[in-house]
Amino acid sequence: MSLLDYFKFQRAPTFSDTDDGETSELSKNISLKYGALHKVSNYVGRGVSKAKFVLKGPDAQRLSYWLYKLNVEPNPNQTASQFLGEIGKAMIEDGEVMIVAYKGNLYVADSYSKEEESLEGNKYHVTSIQGMTFDEVFKSDDVILLKNENDSLNNYLEKLWADYGELLGRVINRQKTANQIRFTFTQPKNKIREMAQEAADGERKESNQQRFFNRVVKKIKTDSVVGIPLGDKGSYAEFSSKGTGTGRVTFIDDIDGLLTQYVDDVCQVVGLSPALLHGELADNQKNYEMAIEVVFEPILRKFIDGLQRAIFSEEEYQRGNRVKVTGLHQYNLFDVATSGDKLIAAGLAMADEIREEIGLEPLP
Repeated sequence: MSLLDYFKFQRAPTFSDTDDGETSELSKNISLKYGALHKVSNYVGRGVSKAKFVLKGPDAQRLSYWLYKLNVEPNPNQTASQFLGEIGKAMIEDGEVMIVAYKGNLYVADSYSKEEESLEGNKYHVTSIQGMTFDEVFKSDDVILLKNENDSLNNYLEKLWADYGELLGRVINRQKTANQIRFTFTQPKNKIREMAQEAADGERKESNQQRFFNRVVKKIKTDSVVGIPLGDKGSYAEFSSKGTGTGRVTFIDDIDGLLTQYVDDVCQVVGLSPALLHGELADNQKNYEMAIEVVFEPILRKFIDGLQRAIFSEEEYQRGNRVKVTGLHQYNLFDVATSGDKLIAAGLAMADEIREEIGLEPLP
């Protein structure tokens, strides 16, 4: 079962018919866990979507059709950035991605299974693409299967989040008792005797007193200020957690702190700096460069390996044809100008090669 399947399973608990409509503590725990995972996967998806592909080699012009598919429109329903972003997200949430070449377009398969194993190439049965039912068997030559080797991601998060789930349950229970409204509502003695007699006779119906009680409870739940009229023989007394609000962390702060901790833990496993997701500015460029090296480029490297297998024959690859990715790094032209001049003067690079590295088109 993939990581996302685990979360889908946990996020849909079955509520009993007696549930009062409030989200159970388990659902809240899983929502926070998935929220942290989703936040990290979204960031990875945005980073990977910046990639731009370049074909290098003697046959690059002849194979330029692939550049349009990779950099503009991989399929009729997605742009290149959307397609790459989906790949990046799925690599974190699912742990693997299958890209299918179908009728000259590239798609990410939603659901698939291994149809046949063979040393000469497996076959895969794809049952869903872009939310639509699909039924097709593909050879290994027609698919690109990307897998994330970070096996500890699933196991580590399941064990760690089980502990945090217990912690969050205790936090919620504490806050419930700290802010709970408790009150007593005394019935006149004659009314109590009447209700007991009606219950014994099996003829009890909802009385005016009961309807009044229900309205009071509803008002307390929905209104900030509630006036309760009482008769001569009725009484009302409220018991609240007096003084518990002073100097205590609010429920929202507890939840926010726990979500931050979840995000930090996911980042640690994936290899991202938590400062990038929390919006901190200190060492932001250094953290982003590390994210490219540790997270974005390994995902794209796997994609490039699959692309080169799909695009080039063995002879074309031996002639020096390659797929290269640019656009991930952020460069300031004025910062690289001096270094570029030195490289050109030393004969180590040409102007177009430097422009390609910083994501610019070749000079006319």
